[in-house]
Formats: sequence, structure tokens, C-alpha cells
Amino acid sequence: MTAYSVSSTAYALLMFVDIVDSSVYSSILGIEKFAEKVLTFQELFRDLGRRYFNNRPYFDERVDSWCDVDSRGDEGLIFVVDPRQSGAELVHSAVKFALELKARLKILNLKEKEKDLPPREMKIAAGIHYGEVAIITTSELKEDVYRKLINRIMGYSINYAKRVESSSRIGRFSQVFLSKEAADLLSYSPVVLSKYEASLKGIQSNDEVYEVRSAFLDEVPLLVADGAGGIDNEQFLRFFTEDFIEAEFLREPWLKSFALSVLNSRKEAVRGSASEKEYFDRISKMAWRKPTEDDPIMLYWRAQECENSGKYSRAVTCLRDILKEYPYFIQARIKIIEACYRMVEAKDKIPSEMIFVRDTAEELLEKYEGILLENEKKQLKEILEGIKA
Repeated sequence: MTAYSVSSTAYALLMFVDIVDSSVYSSILGIEKFAEKVLTFQELFRDLGRRYFNNRPYFDERVDSWCDVDSRGDEGLIFVVDPRQSGAELVHSAVKFALELKARLKILNLKEKEKDLPPREMKIAAGIHYGEVAIITTSELKEDVYRKLINRIMGYSINYAKRVESSSRIGRFSQVFLSKEAADLLSYSPVVLSKYEASLKGIQSNDEVYEVRSAFLDEVPLLVADGAGGIDNEQFLRFFTEDFIEAEFLREPWLKSFALSVLNSRKEAVRGSASEKEYFDRISKMAWRKPTEDDPIMLYWRAQECENSGKYSRAVTCLRDILKEYPYFIQARIKIIEACYRMVEAKDKIPSEMIFVRDTAEELLEKYEGILLENEKKQLKEILEGIKA
């Protein structure tokens, strides 16, 4: 008989992914076709999830680290206890995983549309939480020494993560939702979040949850996921370069920033090649294609391009547009302060630009005083002093 015991507590990444409206989807497709779609989802979830999370040799020991990646029915789950990785790293990986999973399912759905099947797409929603769990262990005798191995985890945090996933149906952008604890860990990542007040059934009537509005995923691990879902890297990249359907691009808000991330991840691979200009032209065109762009990451990219070409006032304008809707996006605040610094330090200062910088710095201090970090306040005050000098 195996003896289980609660040995300690630890913080874990807890993630649930579910097929949206699976019962309605099943009635439209029929039992057999729906079963085929669920099997496709399960296989892709396990394959991709294990490449993202369960690829570390020390998980085999299960002494202080443990990972469970599984899919049952129309749901997938990922539980990770890994003291070697910070919570921020794990949550960021979970966001990347969720969006790449959605992208690969999107490609598979579009392939099926070419055959006029099915009449509607299968979509998924995700919930991500980072919280404390109880570690359940078993004892193993090895070389005459008993050692405790992690068998599973338990706790309220798991239930909470599931409720975060359930709340994702109210989302308008990606339906990838995070708890406040998980969202706080992304403060310094280029991920823009939209805040909601949601009722978490059986837990709390009104709680903060956050949806991934847009994300710039640097170092997207495409090469690691080669072949996942039967889609090799070449096919995956071609979807975002040659085969991308404009209507799909406009219909799915999360796809904009993901496509930009995919293209950007290829820039080093094509640098110096015959296709380099084509890739960079495509990235630039994507960022500037819509004059009235409202996607914060697309605006962030515009600001970066403007800054690189010395057009600091245009960069600041793009960043101010972001902060009107997403003042908590720290990356934009950092960029806007950097751009103002450069304008103040420029040798060929123009009075109108200095007025623009002064107004921007004063606006940031006045409007966002309650959320600015102390070093940000200090930098803005230094900018104002520099202008006066």
C-alpha cells in the first residue's frame, strides 16, 4: 500500500484551458466529428504543453519540482511546481503557450474550412493563476535510503484557477485570463492586460481578473514546437507571412500582436539574406497598416520604430495613446520617459518640442501620480528640471 503525506507547501503555476461552448459545438458537428476535434485538441495540447513545461530533466526526480500536463475531455490542464523558475517566468511561458496553442488551432481550423468543414471554428479559453498549494508526497526506497517524491498537489488555488478560466467567457480580445496574482507577475513584460470585475462561482461574487489584450512575445519558441499539431515551423511561419487571410487578421484581436511577434522572431534568421527586406517591410506594414490603430502592442511597435529613426515626438504621441487606455502598461511608461530624455538631451532642440516634452512630463506626473513608480517620478522631475535649465 502506497503511503501519501502532505510534506510542505509551494507556489505553483496553475492553468486550465477549455473548449468554448463545447456542447453547442458538439450539437452542430455531430458526435463523431466533435470527438475527432476534441482528440485533435487533446493531442496538440499535450504535445505543445510538454515542450513548453515538461522538458526539464530534474522533473524526473520529482524531489522539489513537479509538472503535470494532461488533457481530459474538452479540457486541458497544466500544473507546475518549479523552484528553479520564478513565478514571472512561468506565467509568461503560460501566456506564450496559450497564444501559440490558439494560433496552431487557428491554422488547423482554416485548413478544414478549405474542405467546407466544420461550419464554425473551435475556440478555446484559458485561465492562469499562480498560487500556493499543498505538496502530496510518497516515499521511495533507493540505495537503502528513503526519499520523498512529489506525487500531486492539492489546494484552494487549483479551484481558483479553474474559476478564472470559467470567467474568461466575458473576454473581448483573447479569452486568455489571469488572476490578479498572475497578472502582477507580468508587470515588466510587454503584455497588455484588460481588467474585469467577475463573479467567481463559489469563491467570490466580485473579483479582479485580467484578459490578455495584446502581447509582444519576444523569443517565441517556434523552433521548439516544430511539428506540433502536424504543423512544421515552415508551415507555421508561412501562415503569418504568405498565407495570412486579412479577414481572419481583423476578426481575431489577439492575432495582430501574435503575428507581429512571429515575424519579429525571424528577424535574426533572415538578417543578411535575400528575404531580409521583405520580412522587415512586412513587419513595418503590419504595424502601420491601420491609421486609427488601437492595439497597444501595434502602437508600441510604431513608437519603437519612430524612436529608432529619431522621431521622438511621434514616438511619445504613440505611447501617450497607449497610456490613455492602459496606464498600468509599464513598458510604455518606461519608453515614453526614455524618449523625453533623449529629446531634452538633443543638441538641436526645438522650442516647440521642449514644450511638448514639458506638457507630457507634467501630464504623466499629474494624471498617473498614484501608479507611477518612485524612479519614474524622479526621472520625470529631472526632465522638467532639464528643460528649465
